[in-house]
Amino acid sequence: MRYLSIVDKWNNKSVQFKDTGWVRRYCCLVFKAEILVKQCNATLELIDIPKNAERFHSLHWADDPYTYKAFSESKDIKEGGLARLDIIFTGTSGYEANNIGASGASFQTEVLDQASTVSASGVLSQPEVSDGTSSGQGAWIATPISLRWPLPNNQGYLPPGKYRAKLLIVNEKGNIFAADLILKSPKRGEEIEVEIDSVKDFF
Repeated sequence: MRYLSIVDKWNNKSVQFKDTGWVRRYCCLVFKAEILVKQCNATLELIDIPKNAERFHSLHWADDPYTYKAFSESKDIKEGGLARLDIIFTGTSGYEANNIGASGASFQTEVLDQASTVSASGVLSQPEVSDGTSSGQGAWIATPISLRWPLPNNQGYLPPGKYRAKLLIVNEKGNIFAADLILKSPKRGEEIEVEIDSVKDFF
């Protein structure tokens, strides 16, 4: 029986944070649950591992706060419901390391249309034009701590290039959804991208 299915793939989607002016680009997968699926945990396993990176990474489900934790919270997806899983993202235009978390906010974002903006509290603002090309080189795996604090020397950083990876989602019953992915970490001005190579359903 199929528990989860990928119904959308978002590549190179720009988000601007209203409170800080930061601009990021995201690659995400959108899942639909055929039945109630509880306590889904998503892990990205790198097959091609760059220097200083780890092999396994706990991915961030949309709408969960950005934190300094290494592991994401599990996700319940109701029958017929949709859930977005962040896979990779670019560095932040306008980012200054010493300003991260200065307001004490828990950053929650929605991936929006190209010209939309979002505040750190998750409240939508009026659209502003963003061409999605202003971020720096490379990309980060979308772990909670990388989303909160994207530094070039952290263990989720991917230098420009292509990387093979495997996505694993495990629910409370131990059922596994698996997908083989190809991650494209961009050079400056290039698009960030995730390709789906193959998919295996829950069993």
